[in-house]
Amino acid sequence: MDTEGRNRPVAILGGCGHLGIRIVDSFLARGYRVVVIDKMLDAALMLRLEKLGCQVIQGDISEEETLDRAGIATSNCFLAISGDDYANLEASICARQKNERCIVVARIYDQTLGERVEKVFKIRALSASFLASPAYVSAATDDTILSAFTIDGCGLSIHSSGSVLADMGGVHIAKSADGLKICSSPLDQSCFYAALHSSRKHIFIRKPVSQKKASPGFLSKIRSFAVRLSKMSAEAPRAWRHAPTITKNLLAALFIVLLISVLIFWRYGGMSPLDSLYFVVATLTTIGYGDLNLQHDPPFLKLFGIMMMLLGAVLMASVYAIIADRVLAARVEHLLGRRKINLRGHTIIVGLGKVGYRVARDLKNLGVDIVAIETMEDSENVVSARSMFPVIIGDASRSTILNKAAIGSADTVLALTDNTLVNIGVALAIQERNPHIRTIVRTYNVGLAEMFASHGIAKAISTSAIAAPAFVDAAIHPNVQGSFRMGEDEILLALYEIDSSSDLVGKTPIEIGDELGIAIVAVAQNVRAEYARVDPRKALQSGQKTLALVTRAVIDRQSPK
Repeated sequence: MDTEGRNRPVAILGGCGHLGIRIVDSFLARGYRVVVIDKMLDAALMLRLEKLGCQVIQGDISEEETLDRAGIATSNCFLAISGDDYANLEASICARQKNERCIVVARIYDQTLGERVEKVFKIRALSASFLASPAYVSAATDDTILSAFTIDGCGLSIHSSGSVLADMGGVHIAKSADGLKICSSPLDQSCFYAALHSSRKHIFIRKPVSQKKASPGFLSKIRSFAVRLSKMSAEAPRAWRHAPTITKNLLAALFIVLLISVLIFWRYGGMSPLDSLYFVVATLTTIGYGDLNLQHDPPFLKLFGIMMMLLGAVLMASVYAIIADRVLAARVEHLLGRRKINLRGHTIIVGLGKVGYRVARDLKNLGVDIVAIETMEDSENVVSARSMFPVIIGDASRSTILNKAAIGSADTVLALTDNTLVNIGVALAIQERNPHIRTIVRTYNVGLAEMFASHGIAKAISTSAIAAPAFVDAAIHPNVQGSFRMGEDEILLALYEIDSSSDLVGKTPIEIGDELGIAIVAVAQNVRAEYARVDPRKALQSGQKTLALVTRAVIDRQSPK
């Protein structure tokens, strides 16, 4: 290896795939020497990495010997990004023990676990689905939302316009020649708006959030019941026509037996019509209170009564079996999500994997009506999802499944499976059924999906393209919490904890923007306090922490102490 190569900073990647390739490209573009560890690399990917100048080591990322071969003792950063959370955690802890100066980043899906890992092991934990979810949520809701973040329980949404968000609590951000700065008032040059929320549930969305209605009064309940009864009466003839033949035959036979028995006991048993009906029903249902009997009636009535009891028992047992079957079938349909959804303006999520489930949950928290379609009943997130919204099991490209999801009245569809071609195929099938629906497709190759834009696909989003910069930034700048794109610019969200030696102490957010090109959007009085809207003219003090928006060029060039 030449001297120049030895002097370059080193980044070690544990695991490689779609996300890993993008991370490799980002590190190489920043002048890093990259070492890739993976035990399942195929020949084509290995050849591609070697052509890029990467050192490739086949092995288990959690084994000490493999980490030693990769040079963990002298590396600048280590990123465990395989699809196995446990392996990533184990490898990250091992890397931290071998090199305390190395910045360690682990890919962990469970955000709660990730936060605990960060506190205990001093490892930065990131989730690709968590990082990408805001982009899908933004595409499915308000067109003005560029991104959304949750930092220490504080919600921060970034909008391309603040005209409808004046009462939300936030600041206008303008781009200057030296970076970003906040505006004390909405100026013509403000290019986006950062809104602060105590919860992401308060983010403005394009679709109105469903509101709880006041409890109806007694008369309203009566009228509502009357309307439902009227509808049921109107639907009865159609329901009878479409009922199974065996059901219609059994009910007809039961009615005939009931009618003939009532007539015979009325005519020959000396009973009134009402007593006859009462006696026949009590006999057929095997209740028999004993108040009416055939003890003193003629033999032929007793024989008829015996026949009625036997025939009635068979008929009633059959009717009970049909009822039980229908109830059980309805229950199974409910559990499997096979009932047609009666919603309008809802959002359909196709695929309940890590990305799909998180996006569906975030949209549900925003008040959006969700219907999910998943091909596998035993998918890891189906049970949890069913507690929040309807889940339909089946192939989303089939008309019957789409009908059950009420595709005709849906507003938005997000195809979020792990297979790009499946997502594009589903989106095209849905466009045929509802040309006006809004479609968002998850893809690894954005260019491929954009070729289908003429067919009505609204937007294609790459999870790895969104997550990769955040992983790289976390490995180089540990204070970076996330990023988003605005046109050609990449904007980073950074957290600064201010001490007495910080360059930010004693300066107002306006001064910081003018001098450093950093836009302070939220401030907390100490590391444990909640964030609040920043006062642009109030100087920052030691002990505070801030959230700031900064361009990549600025953070690479200068990072305040």
